[in-house]
Amino acid sequence: MTTEYLSRVLQMLCQPLQGTYSSGSVTIRTTTNIDTATLEKGGVLVPILDDCEYPDAAVKVERSSATPDGSWPISTAGTPVAVTSLQGGAHVNLPVGTQLRFDDAPAGINELAVTATPLTGGTRLETFGALRQVRSFKDLGSQVDARSFFAAQLGEFPAGVLQWSATTPGDGSASPSLGVDQTRVGRGRRFYCHEWVLFIISSRLDSADRRKREGDKIRDTMLRILSDRTKWRGVALSNSNGIKALDSRLASVTPTAYVDSIRFCTWFALERTESRVFKDWLTSHIVESRPTSQGVLEIVNIVVPMTQTDDGDGTPGWG
Repeated sequence: MTTEYLSRVLQMLCQPLQGTYSSGSVTIRTTTNIDTATLEKGGVLVPILDDCEYPDAAVKVERSSATPDGSWPISTAGTPVAVTSLQGGAHVNLPVGTQLRFDDAPAGINELAVTATPLTGGTRLETFGALRQVRSFKDLGSQVDARSFFAAQLGEFPAGVLQWSATTPGDGSASPSLGVDQTRVGRGRRFYCHEWVLFIISSRLDSADRRKREGDKIRDTMLRILSDRTKWRGVALSNSNGIKALDSRLASVTPTAYVDSIRFCTWFALERTESRVFKDWLTSHIVESRPTSQGVLEIVNIVVPMTQTDDGDGTPGWG
């Protein structure tokens, strides 16, 4: 599972601390040269407002009740597809006619869509310890301080910032020596984990004590939500091991804000992409002795087709 996709859908874990999410439908079409295509559930689209992408109101494709696997048959004329917002709050409500763009459009699907019905139902949670904003960023700089988060365009607090940290083998090591390899789960498949950091910024001007307690409440709630989580709102976030919280700590203190961090891992099996082309080339004769039903060995001539392969570097290989 890619970090690009997970960085979007992991924001759904913060949704209960923001408020309710919105729901509606968008019209999705195939590309001009394709009559029909299949859209799997779980895809992410980002609204375009005032000619700019608005990631805080990103939506995901819900499961279709009309097909066994939950996919949507898409036509050139356009198919209304049910969607829900990743985040919660009033800012995720979108009017009819809002244009959206796929993060990564599936084959045969137009990357642009438009809301067919308004997205409604998003309300903001008005309680102590509610998150006002959630963002995802690649890099927050060498120091975690207030300037980094304001530069990251945060404007409402308490806020959450999700950052990808690393992707490593599942056992935490990659040994070049021969022997048992705990990360291998099959031919061409290895076990990996994505490591993430969720920063929680509490900034209140009424008192330092309430600022501290608000951050503590959000951090403790998020730890309970994260621990051992495999799915959330119909999207698989980690394999059967579940999300593992590695540690939680105070990251920074400023005159007006406390910044806590939660470091956690999501697990997945990475499958090798095979781009080699195999061609029938010649045959090889192998002589083998096999016992008959009477226990007598007989010589058997076996014809084995060999293949010439392209290993991707422009030179032929044999397999």
